[in-house]
Amino acid sequence: RSLESFVRDHPVSYTVMGPSFWGDGLYPPSDAVYYPLYTKCCELDLPLCMNTGIPGPPIPGEAQHPMHLDRVCVRFPVLRLCMIHGADPWWDVAIRLMLKYRNLRLMTSAWSPKRLPHTLLHYLSTRGKDRILFASDYPVLSFQRCLDEARELELAPEVLAAWLHGNAEAFFFRARKPA
Repeated sequence: RSLESFVRDHPVSYTVMGPSFWGDGLYPPSDAVYYPLYTKCCELDLPLCMNTGIPGPPIPGEAQHPMHLDRVCVRFPVLRLCMIHGADPWWDVAIRLMLKYRNLRLMTSAWSPKRLPHTLLHYLSTRGKDRILFASDYPVLSFQRCLDEARELELAPEVLAAWLHGNAEAFFFRARKPA
């Protein structure tokens, strides 16, 4: 109810959760404790961003393994879901899940573009042209540094434009379904 009220009264683009940061990492995304949130996001047509990959702080990381999203995507096929902060060390699992589920995206926040794995850059340039979203994780990584590094990658201009802007525009700011 709080989320619904807030979305009604404010210009909200998405909601976010970090499984490792909640409940000492005891509740992976596949746990039913999150189902009311997923249901409400579906009802509001509101994207949900979720931390994936091993977190930087010394807290449990297993709850952020992307494989937990397999069950979420099956049970909530209209949920617009974005893995944020990459998926290290499980990049290949994240890519495979994006191949399997059309409602799943990955944001490269918290990653210097020059440090992104080759498999992700290959996916971005081929089957995942519309699936990968850019973010810098400012102030940890500056916008300018990330943009400069992104432009130095050997990406086709249309792939770079989609990654830096177009994919986020389509994912976060498309017209929402009427409530």
